[in-house]
Amino acid sequence: MTTTTQIAPGGQIEKDPYDKVVSIFDWDEHLEEGEELLTSGEFTVSSVTEPVEAVPWLEIDSVILLSGNRSVLLRMKAGTPNHVYNVAHRVQWGTEPDQQRERSFDVWVHD
Repeated sequence: MTTTTQIAPGGQIEKDPYDKVVSIFDWDEHLEEGEELLTSGEFTVSSVTEPVEAVPWLEIDSVILLSGNRSVLLRMKAGTPNHVYNVAHRVQWGTEPDQQRERSFDVWVHD
């Protein structure tokens, strides 16, 4: 089953290990008026729950920059039951190469 959720930086979502979750990661509140996200951005997943070597790992298998360049659509799948992952998104914004921001949210994979 695939579900869609909206997630704000600093938030948390839950997922079943067998579901694919489509989330809209909204940067709007973290950007100044007139700022736009560029097409560059990177998601990283890290383990919050021990053991860190949990298998299967939470996977991000699709990322799409949405119209207006202020939100990103991502699809997550898999994950170890009763495990929490932190998903961080680092983006390049504005017109200068050194303007970067990173925000994250947690994903709890329930059993």
